[in-house]
Amino acid sequence: MANQSNRTSWQNGSLKMTRGQFQDEMKRQDRELSDLFVERVHMRTSRFELAAREVDAEMWNKRAHAEDWAYVDQIVTRIKEPSGATVTMKNPRDSGKQERWRKDIIKAYGAKGDKEKIWCPISRRHLAAWMTVAAHIVRYNVGDPAAVHLFGPSKSSDGHIWSIQNGIPLCKEYEDMLDDARMAIVPSTDGSGLMVVLFDEAEREEEEDPTCQYPTGKGLHGRTLEFLTDHRPSMRYLYFAFVTNILRRQRFEVDGWWKDRLEHASVPFFPTPGKWVRETMLRKLAVRIGHLPVDDAGKFAQLANPSLMGASKGKSKGNGEGKGKEADIETDEVKDNTFSDLVAHALNMDKMEASEPGDSE
Repeated sequence: MANQSNRTSWQNGSLKMTRGQFQDEMKRQDRELSDLFVERVHMRTSRFELAAREVDAEMWNKRAHAEDWAYVDQIVTRIKEPSGATVTMKNPRDSGKQERWRKDIIKAYGAKGDKEKIWCPISRRHLAAWMTVAAHIVRYNVGDPAAVHLFGPSKSSDGHIWSIQNGIPLCKEYEDMLDDARMAIVPSTDGSGLMVVLFDEAEREEEEDPTCQYPTGKGLHGRTLEFLTDHRPSMRYLYFAFVTNILRRQRFEVDGWWKDRLEHASVPFFPTPGKWVRETMLRKLAVRIGHLPVDDAGKFAQLANPSLMGASKGKSKGNGEGKGKEADIETDEVKDNTFSDLVAHALNMDKMEASEPGDSE
């Protein structure tokens, strides 16, 4: 249309150019028109591919944005306060809240005995109060925002971290072992209760010291817990502590890595875990905390939660799940990247800084 108009204008003399100039201009416009037709055909035939690329680019930007903030948060937490600072970025425990929580734990477990002694479910005896603590299962420095993402909204008004289901009265030595990733509390082999597993093979083979007030070595590994009331710690919190302790050992290359403990276990440590932690989050935690390659992270997630075995095969394209569900999954992946970074930093701070304040008297 434009070429015909130009030709008419040239013929009636309104365009001041030679015949050669006119022919060159017509050829140039013909080429541009041809290129536009090709581009139009390409866009029509490749619109789905182009849309997919746009979605991929958008998700990449979201992931990069989330990771940027996660690493910025890590850097901020490591900033040293200058001398003379009048405000602090630290999040010290509220000593009053800590003491109230300790009393609630002791009451819920019926742990208070005669002469101010406290019942320890692992040693299965009353110990002097100074020897015992109210121990957090999911560590305090994980924080409630990350805990809500991990476990969902808490039914307790105190949140996840300060819930009485996230605590247990223990001998101080056992709390240290939990914090040091030397042991975990898991369901007993018959599924009727809880028991202790030691991750270090040498520690499992140590002879028990008969003069010690609390069991160690052979007397501790596989020992079942004894409670005085019906109150129990939440399985989801115990499961999370179990998983992260194994991954912490992996990260710092401590003897008794995840493959030794999970792949060669005669029975799963948590035979029928519920939906306590999403598979995507398990994989992210394995990468961020355990520094596992992506393939090993997927295998870890399946070994740590047997209910995930074969789950991927069941997610076929014909399962009726629409694009909205896929978008939700992608959004979860982005959030998991952020929170797994924060959780990894919280759980590994003890390797970089002084230990957090204790729960002791």
